[in-house]
Amino acid sequence: MFVGEREILDLNHKPMTAAAVSHLGVAPIAVSDSSEPLTDRGNGEQQSTELNDGFHVSGRKRRSNVKKKKKARSGPPLMWEVWEEEHEKWIDENLTADLDLDQQNAVINETSEASSELIIPLLRYQKEWLAWALKQEDSPTRGGILADEMGMGKTIQAIALVLAKRERIRSIGEPSGASLTPSSSTALPMIRGTLVICPVVAVSQWVSEIDRFTSRGSNKVLVYHGNKRGKDIKQFLDYDFVITTYSTVEAEYRKYMMPPKEKCPYCGKSFHQKKLSIHLKYYCGPDAVKTEKQSKQERKKLKFTFKSDKEHASYCQNDTRKVARKRKPKHKEEDNDVDLEFDEAFAGIEPNLPQGKSLLHCVKWERIILDEAHFVKDRRCNTAKAVLTLESLYKWALSGTPLQNRVGELYSLVRFLQIVPYSYYLCKDCDCRTLDYSSSTQCSNCPHNSVRHFCWWNKYVATPIQQYGNGELGKRAMILLKHKILKNIVLRRTKKGRAADLALPPRIVSLRRDTMDIKETDYYESLYSESQAQFNTYVQAGTVMNNYAHIFDLLTRLRQILEGSLAEQH
Repeated sequence: MFVGEREILDLNHKPMTAAAVSHLGVAPIAVSDSSEPLTDRGNGEQQSTELNDGFHVSGRKRRSNVKKKKKARSGPPLMWEVWEEEHEKWIDENLTADLDLDQQNAVINETSEASSELIIPLLRYQKEWLAWALKQEDSPTRGGILADEMGMGKTIQAIALVLAKRERIRSIGEPSGASLTPSSSTALPMIRGTLVICPVVAVSQWVSEIDRFTSRGSNKVLVYHGNKRGKDIKQFLDYDFVITTYSTVEAEYRKYMMPPKEKCPYCGKSFHQKKLSIHLKYYCGPDAVKTEKQSKQERKKLKFTFKSDKEHASYCQNDTRKVARKRKPKHKEEDNDVDLEFDEAFAGIEPNLPQGKSLLHCVKWERIILDEAHFVKDRRCNTAKAVLTLESLYKWALSGTPLQNRVGELYSLVRFLQIVPYSYYLCKDCDCRTLDYSSSTQCSNCPHNSVRHFCWWNKYVATPIQQYGNGELGKRAMILLKHKILKNIVLRRTKKGRAADLALPPRIVSLRRDTMDIKETDYYESLYSESQAQFNTYVQAGTVMNNYAHIFDLLTRLRQILEGSLAEQH
């Protein structure tokens, strides 16, 4: 049995049950997977490796157990086994280290001057970033994450990197042009340009900052967005920056690279192949059988829909909007006709577009920059899939909040950077590795079954942290994440930490006390009493956690009264 993260062993080194452990009346022994002896984990207590009855499990015995596991498979050790052993040793050596990724404000001695095409001087911390970024692009990582606090100039730092790298290439004498001729039959044509992917609201900011802060005529910018965007990959050859949006990348990926939808033979709705099988199994067709939970949800949905339709019909009985609703299917048909015409014209005028590829996905970019990179934090959404399919030499992610809710959100950025082995799915029986999970039973890269593959990130980082938290395995995984992974790819500075470089004026905090009049106070107190009575009802019934949305609504009403009264005064 496993208690926490370690195995309880008896005298014969066999797993014991929890009842057997309690019968012995002794504290369980902690046996680490590492070959190093147990050390103090920083909790102020000396960990013991002996039980009260005298038996002892040594590091030598643990090493012999590891060797037995490896002897079960003949042949030399696989790469993932070597990486696993190296990581365990590295964690043991760095158990007492501590790193605060939110306070990387120490002055770095190494700096780099900006390109002559950048017409504004960089601040000290921005020059430090430039030196660090140029070194990162020369490393095996070929990119990283800039996580500076909002307002510290992540955009101008990214522009400075592009200009500095281009100037360095020109000084060496390498060709700076692009070629649509691939180096091999399977390689994509190379584009010597930087693809910037950002939200729609940030497109104008990128265009403005490139125009304002670089010398005139030194950079050509293409905004690849909207219905009038170009339809030929040759257009990318003439531009240094190609700025597009997450929605555009996702739309092209969904249109050209995702498998086509299939119509249900019973209801006529279109679904992807995986969802169609679920639809036919549970919802539609003569053989569909809903589970008890699905049936309950469906009854609630029908009840709510009927009530809403009834209220809406009574409210809009004499409304002229009924005519618009009747004409809606006609507009839908017109829209479909337009899409079909666009598809036919698109296929006719795009001889340079490979079948099944969007324009952004059929070339290899020199550099891809993700602005507001937390837009792809969910690796299962189509936007993340579309971005992760793009290919480039260098990859950068800009985000002031790379981690928002859970550690699993970092995987999308690690996967985008394609860091070995953290981004990959590895095979337990060979050195096969792939970036994406395969839902098929057979791996496309090796003869082994897909169930024999595992995600390195999930096994050694995400799962231990989520399951064990502050336990031993959770702490070891957190040390691996902070000191081995993020320390090498993330750079984050804050305004408070680099206040000397920013030279910001001191912040002035002023407090103002306002009061409500008699009527407002009386109304507020009456509503407060009602809200308190309602909350006490939830407490007595033990349903506080089931009514958190209603409780939040009660607090919002009280806040609205205060905001309304203050707005009238000022």
